[in-house]
Amino acid sequence: MALGFTGGILVEGTLCYLALGVIATIIGLIFFAKPTPATSKADATSLTLVTVWVSVVCMWAMWAMAYMHQMVPLIYPQH
Repeated sequence: MALGFTGGILVEGTLCYLALGVIATIIGLIFFAKPTPATSKADATSLTLVTVWVSVVCMWAMWAMAYMHQMVPLIYPQH
């Protein structure tokens, strides 16, 4: 099994978050990007896309940092 940034789990997890982002984008555009009296359809679509992708990137970054921290721990167990 490969270690490091190209390790299998890190790539698989990244692909899972990419799929989550695509699915959330489709759901957001179908169900939540609606025009209102205060906003146009283009504004609602832009807001939906920004919200979905910023959220997905933040969730991925938190997961990736937690995963990589476990690969090289700073504090080793004391026996």
